[in-house]
Amino acid sequence: LVYPRHHRSAKDFEARAKLFEENRAMIEQHNANPNVTYTMSINRFADMHIDEIAAILFPRREKPVADEGWGEYEIPYEPLSNPAALPKAVDWRGTDVGGIVKDQAICGSCWAFAATGTIESAWNKKHPEAPVKLSEQQVTDCSWKMQSNACAGGFPNGGIAAAAQQGISFNSGYPYLGKDDFCRSDLVPEDESLRVKGYARVPAHDDNALMEAIYSRGAIAVSIDATNAFAFYKDGVLQDTTCKTERELLNHAVLAVGYGTDENTGVDYWLIKNSWGDLWGDHGHVRVARTKKACGITADPVYAIV
Repeated sequence: LVYPRHHRSAKDFEARAKLFEENRAMIEQHNANPNVTYTMSINRFADMHIDEIAAILFPRREKPVADEGWGEYEIPYEPLSNPAALPKAVDWRGTDVGGIVKDQAICGSCWAFAATGTIESAWNKKHPEAPVKLSEQQVTDCSWKMQSNACAGGFPNGGIAAAAQQGISFNSGYPYLGKDDFCRSDLVPEDESLRVKGYARVPAHDDNALMEAIYSRGAIAVSIDATNAFAFYKDGVLQDTTCKTERELLNHAVLAVGYGTDENTGVDYWLIKNSWGDLWGDHGHVRVARTKKACGITADPVYAIV
């Protein structure tokens, strides 16, 4: 799955080349600053404007809607461990609980990847003897009744609610297409899918509660402001004082798969798994500073219950 390039004329090529040089200069200037805690790099977005990136990757919704149509699947939040006695660091990468890095392609389906990711994590943590990989395409296609609009956007809890209502198939039987398609849930054999009980919300802007949820439950679906420096992140701990933190202004759903403290800078961070492939960022992951509401990460965390 790749991102298209529309170099159809010399004029367009010149515009792309100009954007590339502007982005490269910005990245080099940033990396030359000795005070920054993260680095940036040229990647597949290098000849694109942030508005283009937003158009093909971010859900096109301005603000969330009420949970009408899926609220019956919300289960009260319940910590499983003592939030005051948590380990200093958790990292689910490289495990079935953390899951593999995936690529949403040219579709605003990040919400479906976040929903599927937290369901997979919950299932694999509960059933380590039988790990699963589930279908983002089915969540994308079949969550319309949960006020989701496929590649035009949706909400992770709506995707989890759809899986609770109608089940969710394994990815092998309902592979990802990276585009809108008809719902084919009724064609999936029951023994090739599973059901979940519902979802729960971690209390908003409560760092200890989110840390406890990551430790005891695995990957948690969270939202983030992914504009500005996020697209070109490479490594280190991302600190962006300009990012938005209000729930209704966030534009990208991802998975929180750990937390810790950077050894070099002493900055506390959230470990986030993105859905832009493993060539983006730090092998598909980004560490975001646990300060000033962390670009919205703590605004509306959601986990699946299986």
